[in-house]
Amino acid sequence: MAKKKPKKLYVNMVNLGGLYSLKPVELTYDTDTKCWWDRTGNFDSKGPGTKTEPGHYIKFTSKSRLEVERWTAGAAAVMAILAHWAKVV
Repeated sequence: MAKKKPKKLYVNMVNLGGLYSLKPVELTYDTDTKCWWDRTGNFDSKGPGTKTEPGHYIKFTSKSRLEVERWTAGAAAVMAILAHWAKVV
């Protein structure tokens, strides 16, 4: 029996330019493409986990909005530390 796909996932991405969004992006499962998409159709994910994407992005996807909020806060903190370090060095 096939494992049931969650209807919604939450995601965010970061690269050296910063975070994609300050809040988790909500994705909804599309049965035709077998992917989760945001409402604009510009953001997709194949499922939960951490993945690297073209453009040097690191993408984190989870069923838990809180988990993505915490990942986003951590990524924002790392970006702030790197920015500070770059000014000091």
